[in-house]
Amino acid sequence: MVERSILPSPVLTLGEALRPIAGEVEARLGQRSVRRQRLDNAGEFLTRHLRGIEEEVEALVDVIDRELGPAVAAGTHDADIWRAVARAEVRIERLLDNRDEVWSADCDAADAQGLRLLAAVYRNLLRQILAWLNEILELVDHPLAGLRRRGLATRGKVTPRIELRVEPPPELDSLTRWADQRADELEDLWDEEAERSRSRSDLGALALVLGAFGLGWLLGGDDE
Repeated sequence: MVERSILPSPVLTLGEALRPIAGEVEARLGQRSVRRQRLDNAGEFLTRHLRGIEEEVEALVDVIDRELGPAVAAGTHDADIWRAVARAEVRIERLLDNRDEVWSADCDAADAQGLRLLAAVYRNLLRQILAWLNEILELVDHPLAGLRRRGLATRGKVTPRIELRVEPPPELDSLTRWADQRADELEDLWDEEAERSRSRSDLGALALVLGAFGLGWLLGGDDE
């Protein structure tokens, strides 16, 4: 308890609020859903999910930068921290729910690789978020070791800066290449299967989504 007293009270409250979220993310990442949702249009499904990821990540960034960070500042009431964590939890849970939807989806063999890559994108993002949560919990549980590792003072009250830096999942590049190839295949079938034109359009839109999605993000840090 003496060691924990090095950290300001808001940091300890943050750890208490985030601990069950970290447990939930870890538990759900270890679960596999049973295939039960048959996709009629894989292109539309993939595009919708990538746009959803982009929206949820941006919303999570906003919660961390505008609410969670300031709430942990010295003198903040515990209730403000719990409210900000609850808002961040909503965004993380939506990513988990959407990831489960991908795992439970089934499609034609020709589109299976795209579905696998999309699931890998979710897994990568959520593992990065989990690593950030665990970093905070490790600092709260073992502050001296955490502060030394960051080169910070271990005497007096110390407020460490903890950033969540999320790198674009490498699977995005593979998904882009797959989408381009699949769109070309569908274009070759244009005359034979005119009804597939909608899928061709969806996969073309997917490339646009990826172009904006793969720029990289900084969560919990500065805008620059």
